[in-house]
Amino acid sequence: MLSSVALIPCRTAVVNTGKTIGQGAIVAGGLALLGVAGYFIFQEMWSSNSPLSLFGAISDKLVADKRVQNAIGHPVVAATSRTGRRSYTVAQTQGVDSDGKKTMEIYYYLKGGVYVSPLTPLHVTLFTCRGNASVVSQFVLEKGSYVHRMSVVDTNAFGRRQQILIEN
Repeated sequence: MLSSVALIPCRTAVVNTGKTIGQGAIVAGGLALLGVAGYFIFQEMWSSNSPLSLFGAISDKLVADKRVQNAIGHPVVAATSRTGRRSYTVAQTQGVDSDGKKTMEIYYYLKGGVYVSPLTPLHVTLFTCRGNASVVSQFVLEKGSYVHRMSVVDTNAFGRRQQILIEN
């Protein structure tokens, strides 16, 4: 009788310990999953090598370029898609060039503003439609970070086609 009384508290202690270890493992697994998800979100949103960060850096440079402003009108706005209200991710492809370096190409659009023909006075010719341009920017991985190699701005604005090459 004494042995059965001693076994019951021991048995409940083992069961309770097993439950505690199981619950602790679930909590630790959840925290690990949260950490992995946070790492990938941080890499995508705030890393200097993410396509979104590269898009922001090069689009600011292209928006300020006078050749682009003259080709599609001022002010110039960079966009990842031509239509729609939703924000889309930046279209990009990754590969390896002939030298064996990793490359990334980012595809996006530029939308121009009001275009005024430089050859005629303001009161005679004023186009109010917006010019559009499609852009391909190429980056090369050097020393752990992507460096801008070149951008090609392809415009078909106001009845004339023009390609602008912007190199680093």
